[in-house]
Amino acid sequence: MRVALILLILVAASAGPALSAADAHPLHIVVLRLEDVLRNAKLYSVRMEGLKKEKADADAKLKQFSEQQQQLDNQIQALNPGNERYFQAAEEAEVIKVRAKFYMDRARAVLERKNATALKECYATVRATLKDYCREKGIDLVELAPNPEVQANPENIQLQLGLQTVLYYDPSLDVTDAFIAYLNARYAAEASAPTPLPGPVQAPLPGPVAAPAPAQPTGK
Repeated sequence: MRVALILLILVAASAGPALSAADAHPLHIVVLRLEDVLRNAKLYSVRMEGLKKEKADADAKLKQFSEQQQQLDNQIQALNPGNERYFQAAEEAEVIKVRAKFYMDRARAVLERKNATALKECYATVRATLKDYCREKGIDLVELAPNPEVQANPENIQLQLGLQTVLYYDPSLDVTDAFIAYLNARYAAEASAPTPLPGPVQAPLPGPVAAPAPAQPTGK
């Protein structure tokens, strides 16, 4: 009796893993090079082109400040220090220098803030689009591709190594190029979609008309 019970337990133990392995759903894991996605995504490059134009405008403005200051410096060198115009030109040169610095600091802060906002919004769009892509392709997990090399910087090399969550993957798991094409196709479709026209503006309904006030009795 004991031998039969042991044989029954062994048979059940050997059959259990086989059944669970057959019923299990294999994970579909892929790898994505996020930096390449952002670098080649139309939604990001369009925002960057706008920022490049703003930077070019700021550089042109700073060039004007520099030219004005150079003209004033030339006047100062040609004038006698005892001349009233000498002190006026020196004062204008200092004002131009301060204005140029404030403008440069403000322009840099604005561009950095807009760049951070663009990166944040594009990252959110990439994740939302990646979710749809994975649902269509039956993908369960997306891993970030490791950096091909780390920078030989002793200050943050430990941090760089700690961020490497994947050290090797088969190239066939890389879906970066396919996802970039998917992302850009969706962006092009949304960009070319006609903007819905606003509906007709309805006039407000007239309110209730107040009844006329009763006539006041006239005294005799």
